[in-house]
Amino acid sequence: MKGHIFNLLEKFIIEVSDEMVYEEILDSCNFITQEPFVRPGTYPDEDLNELVEKTVERLGLTPKDAHFAFGKWVFPHLVKIAPPEALNHDNPKDLLLALDHIHTVELKKVIPDAQPPRFYCTDTGPDSLDMIYSSARGMFDLVDGVLASVEEYYSTKIEYIKEFDHSGDFTTCTYKLTFATH
Repeated sequence: MKGHIFNLLEKFIIEVSDEMVYEEILDSCNFITQEPFVRPGTYPDEDLNELVEKTVERLGLTPKDAHFAFGKWVFPHLVKIAPPEALNHDNPKDLLLALDHIHTVELKKVIPDAQPPRFYCTDTGPDSLDMIYSSARGMFDLVDGVLASVEEYYSTKIEYIKEFDHSGDFTTCTYKLTFATH
């Protein structure tokens, strides 16, 4: 996992609690990594998992609620640092259609060894889209939070159902999305 995610998670935890709570959470962790998490660094997923576990324990959240809240929080923060041309979309459908490109091309310009999730989209109609989320990390609740934030960002209702596929090396999820028309 890239240090950038650890840095964003740090900001999130401090924002929803405070710096002292974040430091207490860090002190309770037994990370594999001994040095500080820096943006371009690569760290074991186990370290992120432990940080999330200790955070949900300390803040009294369920993992599902924590992932959703972080996903909802992170989208506006990513919008601030993304190149403007990557997010120059008039509606959420166009953004989601470009999401895989944003992750695999734009992110890799900044962090060449990043292993972001993949988002394979099929345009299924003027107000609908099928989006397959594929990642060994399986952060489905985080994606749900991002979708909620995208909905707010564009002021467009997004409804969806999720269909899970457990047949490969890891679980994928197809989001069958419908966008409200104006």
